[in-house]
Amino acid sequence: ILTTVGVITDSLGRTVSLLSTVSLRLPDLSPSSLIVAPQAARPGEAITYTLGLYNQGGGAPWVGFTGSLPSGLTWLGIYDAPVGDWEYLPAVRQIAWEGPALEGGEAVTVTWQLLVDAASAGRERILAVTIAHPCSQLTRQATVWIHYRVHLPLVLKGD
Repeated sequence: ILTTVGVITDSLGRTVSLLSTVSLRLPDLSPSSLIVAPQAARPGEAITYTLGLYNQGGGAPWVGFTGSLPSGLTWLGIYDAPVGDWEYLPAVRQIAWEGPALEGGEAVTVTWQLLVDAASAGRERILAVTIAHPCSQLTRQATVWIHYRVHLPLVLKGD
């Protein structure tokens, strides 16, 4: 709530006070979420991240996000968003998306795919994205566990 007070004094010394109150409803993207599917993958598999941006507050003139790809995951260049502009910066392994206005009650879903590298086996990879709009920013993250690739049959030879 923004309140302003104005005081006016006329030439006869009479004073009048004016009070004006305006309610401002800021954007609130706190319900936004990031998920990965599958949550357990093997080297060589593609995984899909889905970022659901939901504004439960006042209108945002723009929304966007950035994220750095963890080692062991490779950008495939496969992405989808109904609106907005994508950018991938390979030198710093960063993805970025910026969309237009997101009014209160509106939502937009953004998806992209990454490839699991062989060097990731037996490890978890956490991707965090920073969601931003003119009034604030917040972070969402999703974790994928990378299984070892098993080749059968396993034959052991003795000396």
